[in-house]
Amino acid sequence: MRLFLALLAASLLGAPPDRYASVAVNADGNVTVSTEDGRQITPPRLPPFSDGINSVGADKAAVAPDHRSVGWLALFENGGTSYPLPLKLVVLHNGRLHSLDGNGYASIWFWSFQDGGKRVAAREELPHGGVGVHYDLWDVASGKRVADYTPTYDENGHTIARPNQPAWVKALDVSEAKSR
Repeated sequence: MRLFLALLAASLLGAPPDRYASVAVNADGNVTVSTEDGRQITPPRLPPFSDGINSVGADKAAVAPDHRSVGWLALFENGGTSYPLPLKLVVLHNGRLHSLDGNGYASIWFWSFQDGGKRVAAREELPHGGVGVHYDLWDVASGKRVADYTPTYDENGHTIARPNQPAWVKALDVSEAKSR
């Protein structure tokens, strides 16, 4: 009877959350996630934007420090450049996909997990860089934006000041500098 109750309790509580061992972007642009228990997961590509712009691949995939999430940039076709643009950050957390949008007009050029994997931060800017930089911070479990930050710009859109810059922005910039 005790065994039956233990099995019943386990089934009602559900399976333990996935722990992710690795994530890779394949030659075809699809993502493959490996779990610590040896399973392979191939998440679907994001659907096209309402204007028909298609997702064509992925880039910059990483596993969170706590191994409860993985993330990557979703690349979309773009008629204005000879290369696709990273327009969304995708996070797989406990088996759920979150598609995290930036401020809508800029590409996400760098991102990283923060707070051990509980949050994810991203830096966006226009495709040829240095203009219109904007930062976003999301909660990984809910996929909700929890903060954003925009530096002060001159009349040409170049950064001139960073008043009251949050610690998470500084941490993202340091992480990006180390990755170069």
